[in-house]
Amino acid sequence: MTDERRPADEAGMGGPVPVRASMGADAPETNAPSEAPSPGVVKRFRHGDEAWLARVAGESAYGTGGRGTAYLVAVHFFRADDDATPLKEALIPAALFRGLAEPELGSLLESAVAIDLDREPPNNSRTGRRPLGGRSGRGRSSGGRS
Repeated sequence: MTDERRPADEAGMGGPVPVRASMGADAPETNAPSEAPSPGVVKRFRHGDEAWLARVAGESAYGTGGRGTAYLVAVHFFRADDDATPLKEALIPAALFRGLAEPELGSLLESAVAIDLDREPPNNSRTGRRPLGGRSGRGRSSGGRS
């Protein structure tokens, strides 16, 4: 196979035909969460006959690559008279929370998922996982053979 080279041009480029220069460059941080609220930010609002609190409970990112990442916040909803017990949760784009007005917060509350306070959290730690197949580490049965 021959090494194809092109002659130097005005910019001084020569050698193998390059792939577009931008293909190798780092992607710009276009989705940076500059407007993302910090965990703990609270909005008070009324929905129906009740006063509610919407609190940012955490933030995360989902996706891959410089342009494929979506920044999200988890919003917990509390009754205003009990700000220690979250009742519902919603995930929204991080930059959206600051701009939510009372009607949007009410709609988000209606579509939020109920938090089951009695449910035990899943044990996903490496030391707490059960072996595959739910057995004691012996794998599949060999039909009585050892």
